[in-house]
Amino acid sequence: MKVLVISAGLSPCRGGGLIAYVEEIISGLSSRGHDVVYLNTNGKSSLPFTHVRHEEGDYKKYTICNSGLFVDGELGTNEPLRQVYPSHRFASIVRKLLKVERPDIVHIHELLGFPVALLETLKRQNQKIIFTAHDYYSLCPTIKLFKNDQKICSLGNDELICKQCCSNSKFSWEVRADSVIEKLAASVGRGTRMWHFIRRNIRTMSRTINEHFVSPRDYIVRRYEFMKYLTFADAIVAVSALQLSKMKAVLGEQPNLRYMYPSRRTFAEKPINGIPALAISNKVVFVALNINMPAKGSLLLEKVFSELENEYENFEVRVYGPTGENTKTIKYMGEYTGADLDEIVSSADFGIVPSLWHETYGYVGPEMLSRGIPLIVSSTGAMVEYVEDGKNGFIFDPEKDGSLRFIVERILTDKSLRAELRSRTLRSYGKFKSFRDHLSDVESLYHEIRDRAA
Repeated sequence: MKVLVISAGLSPCRGGGLIAYVEEIISGLSSRGHDVVYLNTNGKSSLPFTHVRHEEGDYKKYTICNSGLFVDGELGTNEPLRQVYPSHRFASIVRKLLKVERPDIVHIHELLGFPVALLETLKRQNQKIIFTAHDYYSLCPTIKLFKNDQKICSLGNDELICKQCCSNSKFSWEVRADSVIEKLAASVGRGTRMWHFIRRNIRTMSRTINEHFVSPRDYIVRRYEFMKYLTFADAIVAVSALQLSKMKAVLGEQPNLRYMYPSRRTFAEKPINGIPALAISNKVVFVALNINMPAKGSLLLEKVFSELENEYENFEVRVYGPTGENTKTIKYMGEYTGADLDEIVSSADFGIVPSLWHETYGYVGPEMLSRGIPLIVSSTGAMVEYVEDGKNGFIFDPEKDGSLRFIVERILTDKSLRAELRSRTLRSYGKFKSFRDHLSDVESLYHEIRDRAA
């Protein structure tokens, strides 16, 4: 089967769980004999116009450069309708690529960088389309349905305040201008202050344009247009029951909506043997992976454990991935890879996934839980679909003041509770499909959609 996989770029240009998952899917499909073609919609080039690059390797890759879209899911956009309607050149490139490659399945993993109106273009060319929604970008320009006030967004379609949430975003022309300034500064090698002065003025100009000329209504139009064009996908796959429910709340009971739990090669197929000495020692080690923003609970974690370190001395928090300033008990351990997970987990007692947004799945949770380490997770995310309170971890309510602190204090003051919970986790870890089995599920979906009558 020929599969066209689409996303907004892979490593080394981008990192994170989604990017690693897409790379593993491409590799897995190729190893099973499928003909995989990859389209990156987020390429950069010094040429001033939209164009496509083509390269051969383990699989065929196309990159659309200078699409006119500024891809930044976390800050959002000042140009919401660019995320809906492609330029003539962008649409022409996609049409020609489809004509040349003739894929059996088009599997889109990100609409970030892929104007959603192109779904209609694909359908008019009789393509079979699967969109795996790893996040909430189809509903929210900042991806997470999480507002600037650090609260979950549950606003109705006509009540959206996306312009406020996107107030720090950049225009595509501003991004291009910054790129030119960087190249000039690097080539000239002098005038650093001048380049910073120019950039600051461009930023000021951008904010002024945003304030006076960007329409809040355009974000509402964006939501409605996404709702309309998503109907052209043969299947929209959420990665958890929670995400599916949130999408149905906006999109309605569309027949193309479903969910499929993902898997990664980084999930362990069996736990690390035995209960390490740490689990029954006086010192408790907590581990957090990739909590690099407030939506992921970074500020909450720092607040709770900074308060506790003034009252308890028998714990340490190790944060892997993001950087930060170490305290007496909170240690930032730097970057890590999947190969480091066994060592990380074997030296810890509890994993923490403190997300405040409706985390769609949370790969770091299964990476730790599958190795036999109990988790402390937020009740707002899909982690509750694999963590059973009191059995293989604890669930706290981030809306309830002191909820996380109460759980941590129980753990710090009850050695037998720590040992018993670790023992229960080792007996109940088997909640996740292997990547092999997940890949088989993906293949089954491809066959279903391909063979479905038009």
